[in-house]
Amino acid sequence: MNKFSKLVNGDSAAFLLRWRGRQEGPYPPSTIEAKLASNKIGLLHEIFDNDRWITIRDYIKQREAILRIEREAREQKERNAREEAERQAHEAQENVARQLLELANANESARLRTAIISEVRREVWRRDQGQCAKCGSRVNLEYDHIVPVSKGGSNTARNVELLCESCNRSKSDSIE
Repeated sequence: MNKFSKLVNGDSAAFLLRWRGRQEGPYPPSTIEAKLASNKIGLLHEIFDNDRWITIRDYIKQREAILRIEREAREQKERNAREEAERQAHEAQENVARQLLELANANESARLRTAIISEVRREVWRRDQGQCAKCGSRVNLEYDHIVPVSKGGSNTARNVELLCESCNRSKSDSIE
């Protein structure tokens, strides 16, 4: 029964002790623990705690329950923190993997992309009459893929058109 003093809430606690109408104390928890150990008092003796009389047995049960609930809450909080840290680490790993995959795909696309050959450029220039296929401008002309290479387009005259810089930037990589 050497756990009474460990269960007490607060270092400066002192308890009045009552048995069959006779009141003693106040006693510190260590004295009550010693009296319990030497069988001078029993678990049915009452102590005065929080403005009420309660048997030592019931006080011990209540304090054990409170301490168990506090321990479980602390363990749950630690578990939640650990799970959140694991979730964040997993999310960070997924982000790195996604970025690496995007970088690999961009490198592969750039590696596979070839320049538009001069014969196709001449044919497109003649066909579009040396002007933007959208607005008719003859300034800052660029060769543009109708179906972007990133979306499977080829370097053939059927898939290339002349666009001015302004029209080409507004189109981006969309298919029109």
